[in-house]
Amino acid sequence: MSVEQIQREVSQLPEGERRQLAAWMFAQFPPRSIDELVARAEAQAKRGEWTPQPPTSDNIPTGAALDAALRRAKAAGIAC
Repeated sequence: MSVEQIQREVSQLPEGERRQLAAWMFAQFPPRSIDELVARAEAQAKRGEWTPQPPTSDNIPTGAALDAALRRAKAAGIAC
């Protein structure tokens, strides 16, 4: 299921169910900083526990996000 499909389905839920879903998501997946998420992904990739999938047209970084991703990849030794 794509992110667009999920968004469409969630937007059709009654308000109370959307609140319950949001509460569940925050409980299951607490917000973390971008730095923490990237550091965790880098560590898992180095240990061979996670192999990132190639970007798709839905999630490819552009602009400042692309510049930051390239800097991180170079610093981690995983970019050309």
